[in-house]
Amino acid sequence: MSSVKTLFEPQNVVLIGSSKIKEKVGLASPWLFKNVIYNMKKFFKGKTYILDVDGKIGLKSFDELPETPELAVAMLPPKDSLLYVEKSAACGVKGFLIITGGFKDSQRQQLLKIREEYDIGILGPNTVMGAINTANGLNTTFERDVMPRKGNIAVISQSGGVGACLLDWACFYNIGISKFAFMGDKIDVDDVDMLRYLGKDKETKVICLYMEGVKNGRKFIEEARKTVEKKPIIALKGGITQESAHRAKSHTASMAGSNEIFEAALKKAGIIRVENMEDLMNAALALSKQPPMLGDNVAIVSNVGGPAILAADAVARNNLKLCLLYTSPS
Repeated sequence: MSSVKTLFEPQNVVLIGSSKIKEKVGLASPWLFKNVIYNMKKFFKGKTYILDVDGKIGLKSFDELPETPELAVAMLPPKDSLLYVEKSAACGVKGFLIITGGFKDSQRQQLLKIREEYDIGILGPNTVMGAINTANGLNTTFERDVMPRKGNIAVISQSGGVGACLLDWACFYNIGISKFAFMGDKIDVDDVDMLRYLGKDKETKVICLYMEGVKNGRKFIEEARKTVEKKPIIALKGGITQESAHRAKSHTASMAGSNEIFEAALKKAGIIRVENMEDLMNAALALSKQPPMLGDNVAIVSNVGGPAILAADAVARNNLKLCLLYTSPS
């Protein structure tokens, strides 16, 4: 809980990047660095410090920081990220959000060693766009001026691309968002940690998940069952075919798992499963405005016959019970 709270609710943040380094793999670039700086300065209500490893923008070293930031956002290639994460942790920074990717297994293990040694929380690497909290203006995305309005829907996406699409969708249709997290490789903070935090978050009423795999299925199901007692969870699963599951493993270092097993696990946890991104956002929007049904009985009241019949068909297709169909005389 404390790790995730630091990621979403820091009082001060240091942005660590480079005004020179540009890599084709992993996203590290001066453009990304400058855009994240722009969004944080525009939206974030806390203090934002900038550390350019090339010394061209903001501070040149941690010694110049007037205070110890709670959260560090790393936008460097793997080798440099490891160096500055350890430096930051040694200075007392407790939360790390690693935007860039391209980390080898050995480098992920190095990150975990730093985590254990300094008792820190890490989101990522390879989060692509990091995190958004509309309550305090935290916005580590690289899309300039993209900030959803404040609302009660939280989105957790394992994919940066899918998450970016959902974020754009929320902004275009003016859907209110409470929290947005791009999970990446999940070497530390994972879906269980996010559910535990969002389950108690007063600003969140509905939780949306885009998932490709989970590290600990049993813990995830246990936490999800606790969470759905308080607020609904909607899930979109990627990697449901053998071909896409293989791709998911290389995409975000996760094993997608059997679709049949995943389906059974979601039902056991009480999670609502959808088939595409449009359904994910539509279901979230509906549940943000009204609570889930307490039973399976549905009444249809209409002033015309045709739409009422189509609604009745939809009720039957979804294995619900039609207890009343009433159309007023025209």
